[in-house]
Amino acid sequence: NYYVAQALGLDPSGRLLSKEIFGNSVFYLDTNILFHALEPKARHHGSFKALSNACNQLQMELKVCQISLSEFQDVVKHYREIIRKVAAQIPEKTAPKIRGMFYRLYCEQLQSTGTADLDKIFDIFDNPVDDLSKLYNVARIHDGWFMEAEIQPETASFAEAIRQAYKKKRGRLKNKRSALHDALLLRWIPVEQGRTGKNTWLITLDTSLPGFVPEGENMPTRSLSITLDALLQWISPIAIHGDIEDEVAEIFAEAVKYQLLPQESFFELRDFLIFAEMEWSCKELPAEDVEEC
Repeated sequence: NYYVAQALGLDPSGRLLSKEIFGNSVFYLDTNILFHALEPKARHHGSFKALSNACNQLQMELKVCQISLSEFQDVVKHYREIIRKVAAQIPEKTAPKIRGMFYRLYCEQLQSTGTADLDKIFDIFDNPVDDLSKLYNVARIHDGWFMEAEIQPETASFAEAIRQAYKKKRGRLKNKRSALHDALLLRWIPVEQGRTGKNTWLITLDTSLPGFVPEGENMPTRSLSITLDALLQWISPIAIHGDIEDEVAEIFAEAVKYQLLPQESFFELRDFLIFAEMEWSCKELPAEDVEEC
């Protein structure tokens, strides 16, 4: 189905779902994948575990770039700080409408223990390099190419194109640093493929990225990225069987539902920063009044 394919982030040409294209593959993990790989309660944790098992069976490699690990650490620091600032500003009835894994973990701990310890919530993200290697055999890549490419004009123009595409899909511009990170990764993929001769891909949760290819000579014509859910759909008939078939089917059905159906959550944590900065306490105000602000 075309709409399911679009929601899952399949390449519009349909070329991704090919055994020849995915054979002898290396998969680089986008920053957003890392959180779900490490946090068992994350929505896509089961999908990533299934993919990791399939990669082991098919001898496909999983890698992560240092720029993604650095962005990961920045995101963890940001959300830790923003939760500290705004948690007390969010009415109880509004809390379920807040997007984001970190705040959901905060609320779960608060409900189960009566208190929320940010150290306990975030400590699972303290050692991503060691944990990704130990749990999933993910190799870290730190290459000097990224420092040179970051200041090149073609990287800046490509990042801006990514920002605009994100706006068309989500209604707002992607953060400049995030777009630069994505541009660097997508420019790195063909460089790595040229060096190793292996089919190389970026796995992401961002459905706006598949189909993007950097401009320039000797650039591939196929998409360089694929979403985790789309890749799982392709790989499951080959490498997933037996006891976990039903589990994977449930994972995939949940992924389709999440992408296609309207979501109840519609607030971001940053929406409440204004209250924290003005030192207004709105915790006890009617949720409807706060949501209309």
